[in-house]
Amino acid sequence: MNEQTQAGQLSAQAIHGHTQRLAEQLLARIHGNEARQGELHLSGRIAVGTFLPIKQLEHDSQQPKQHDLGLQLQDGLVTLMTQAGFQVVDFKQSDGIYMQTEQDKMLARDVMRLTQRHNLDYYLTGTLLRQEDSYVVNARLIKLDTQQVVAAATDYIPANVMWPEQKGILRHGQIHRKEY
Repeated sequence: MNEQTQAGQLSAQAIHGHTQRLAEQLLARIHGNEARQGELHLSGRIAVGTFLPIKQLEHDSQQPKQHDLGLQLQDGLVTLMTQAGFQVVDFKQSDGIYMQTEQDKMLARDVMRLTQRHNLDYYLTGTLLRQEDSYVVNARLIKLDTQQVVAAATDYIPANVMWPEQKGILRHGQIHRKEY
């Protein structure tokens, strides 16, 4: 089935399917490595980081859709790695539950509220690169004590996986229009 659909429509496959393909590639490498070298242990503690644009390795406020895609990949991989048996550590957990008028929360991005000790074995992170109609997503699992990349994966995600494509886009500060 063709994953790209007509302009103005969403991709035929949801973001979770693409995230699952990344996880399957990573896990295939992990299981193969484990059998050969006994180096990786599914009981290892892992944190999953935000997937960032490859060029600047930080959030680009000019590309909010790309940022949202990176955050969704992160959360999806937290789910999938937990289901695969890893002890996933949520490093965004604050030191307590904070009650507010209409919400309660325990996750935070305020460094002063975060728990500081994590005792991690692995860190899963990745990069995004926007192409014409898709994103190239590269994921890597890093063993922290050696800085060795022990598993890696690449996938292509249609640009319209979370939002319909538009006739015009902003690229490098200039408006680019697609064919009408």
